[in-house]
Amino acid sequence: MKLRKTLTLSVVLFASSAFLPSCGNQQEQILDIVKENVELYEGENYKIELDELNLTEEVIFTSSNESVASVSDDGLITAHKEGEAYIEVKSSILSDRLLVTVKKAIELDDFEISITNSLLKIGEEALLEVNVTPSSYLEDVEFEILEGKDLVEIKNRRVKALKSGAATIVGKLGNNVSNELKINTYDFVCMVLDHEIYEDSTFEARTNLDDSELTSDSVTVEIEDESIAEYTGTQYGTLFFKALKAGTTCFVVKLADGRQSYSVEFTVLKDNTYENVDKDEFYQDYRRALDAGDAKSRTEYYLMSGDISEQDQEPTLAENQPTTNGKFHKNSKIIFDSYLGEYTVFDYKGDFAFQVFRDGAYVTLEDVAAYVYAFGDVPPNYYEDRKNYPKPYESPWGEYLRLNNSRFSGDTNKYKYEPELPRISGNGGDLVYYEIDIGTTGTDCDPGYDIGDYNDGHSINRGAARIVYSARYTNGDPITDFDDRYVFYTYNHYNDFQEYLNYENGWGKMFGNITGGSTLNHYDRNNPPTEYPEVVSEYF
Repeated sequence: MKLRKTLTLSVVLFASSAFLPSCGNQQEQILDIVKENVELYEGENYKIELDELNLTEEVIFTSSNESVASVSDDGLITAHKEGEAYIEVKSSILSDRLLVTVKKAIELDDFEISITNSLLKIGEEALLEVNVTPSSYLEDVEFEILEGKDLVEIKNRRVKALKSGAATIVGKLGNNVSNELKINTYDFVCMVLDHEIYEDSTFEARTNLDDSELTSDSVTVEIEDESIAEYTGTQYGTLFFKALKAGTTCFVVKLADGRQSYSVEFTVLKDNTYENVDKDEFYQDYRRALDAGDAKSRTEYYLMSGDISEQDQEPTLAENQPTTNGKFHKNSKIIFDSYLGEYTVFDYKGDFAFQVFRDGAYVTLEDVAAYVYAFGDVPPNYYEDRKNYPKPYESPWGEYLRLNNSRFSGDTNKYKYEPELPRISGNGGDLVYYEIDIGTTGTDCDPGYDIGDYNDGHSINRGAARIVYSARYTNGDPITDFDDRYVFYTYNHYNDFQEYLNYENGWGKMFGNITGGSTLNHYDRNNPPTEYPEVVSEYF
């Protein structure tokens, strides 16, 4: 129980007449420390808080062991070394004290936190991921909400959105503080139809609300930098803006009933630098797109954004593929800017490898696998009708034209030689998969397909290489949870698969028909397809 040190004026009357009140009722003087005990790590500080009532005398702070913890004249404690010290607070007749326990500082090599989704609708949850070295401290990490304490709550490393706005979270481990995580919570979705607009042009934004809920009287739009763009009005459920000058800013849509969207970021450009570019010169000195804006500008003129080197059928494997008890690791580190459409790919050490950008054009296995994993859709240089499509010389994409984005059933009763993919709808699961072509330099593993380039600029030889990925749930909703996103590669026409493990050249163990000991496109009951090998989710 806390000891509250109080002394009434009627008691001190015998000691000195100086404590007599000048008028009115007698009042007590109280000196009380708000906290009784404080735990600090070496190097940390703590400011003593006092509960004061009619205390007009000077207060003096002293430490019983200044080598452990010292205190300044205004009550600021500094922890120096491991141990205990009492900090005493005194006036002439009153006193109180608190116990300071100093712990040895924790030394970390790495301390970083991330979240599976930084954009949460009210009621939604996302998982906090922690990367800490040494890993033995993992269970000791705590989380603190720096901003927006009423917007989100954290339980068992899951963040739940309570109210709309912007929150900031950090991880804490002893004397260590992680990076800051920005989380936006919202009541309804608002999206601009184009994240990059040119000066003096108008652009639109749409929400997932009924048009009747969006009227000029009910809507308020707050633009962070009003010199870059202005809101011009709402009509038939569409919000209209005008771009004023080059720059990047964001806006929030608020309704009269208190609901609001998340912060929507967009960029205003002066002009497209690729408008009159010579394609031969562009590819002669080719480099990957620098950012989402660069990728989008390239796509407007049918120029590539990613790797354009020729591809072998077999995937290139990372120098080291981490495993635990024989199970491959799947990287759970997600760095995804949903506003700009930027997704970061890491290598097996957790270091930056490259980025893919929404609306950028890609052709290689590594780029396309990362793209569909990040965005749940195909790059814009893919033509979905795989039977009726323009010849490469008729398409503005030329030799970079790719085909197909059709549903993949994965029905193993119909195609017994195929292995069953996780939760696939064709076998009663809740995930709908799609397949797309991956162009390689030949198909020497299946005699049913001629060896040759996928697209030589004149014709397309589709080959036997495909990416198969989970795109949506059986109820029609798109997949937004990365835990439900699966990407697989097959280069022998669905006989065998390897899982994309969300890092550069990270491909899982081969499984399926040939792996099981059977022959191409045939089912052998004595050698059935090997099953999908489970992976271990690890933060790289």
